[in-house]
Amino acid sequence: MGIACHVKRRLQLNGYPKKFIDKAVRNGSLTPRVKQDVVTYLRVPFFNDRQRQQVLNVARSTGLYDKIRIIFVSQKPLARLFREKRETVRCPRDCHSCRTARHSGKCFTKFCVYEIKCNICNAVYIGETSRTIRSRVLEHGTAETSHVHMHMVQHGNQHKYSFTWRIIMMERNFNTRLAIEALNIRKARHNLMNGCEGRQLLPYLS
Repeated sequence: MGIACHVKRRLQLNGYPKKFIDKAVRNGSLTPRVKQDVVTYLRVPFFNDRQRQQVLNVARSTGLYDKIRIIFVSQKPLARLFREKRETVRCPRDCHSCRTARHSGKCFTKFCVYEIKCNICNAVYIGETSRTIRSRVLEHGTAETSHVHMHMVQHGNQHKYSFTWRIIMMERNFNTRLAIEALNIRKARHNLMNGCEGRQLLPYLS
């Protein structure tokens, strides 16, 4: 008597319904399962094809090749290995943003809240940007719709870049930048170039 028949008979003696036993026989659940070999995976650093072949030869000669699966991994992802190195972005020699910065070398900073201060009357402008601070400073100096530009023109066209700027804080989250911008606008509201006092940004600060 086979194992399946023996198990079927024991189920019948223990009162299991015939429908249940027949279904178990059809699904093969009474057939003993063959124990599968446990596969071991081994991660090995990949340096070159020669080193890879040498490792495989050692595994075959020692009999380990049938018991383990060797996975060769690069120290860096392939995308990084073949990616061209980015050139370091440098400011041009005659850079208005560098000349007006309180601390140089930060022109290409992104995601920040910044302050622009008039050198004549000490009025300030508070802003935020996800772009480079350099692009925003140049816009404030040339764009006719900019509050900074309109303020400096009131002092005379020769004072168009008579201001200094600094980064207040760097923050990638847009809503957090708006909150920091609004708080600093309220702090400097008595001597401000901005067209609002921060209430339009965060009304609950009023």
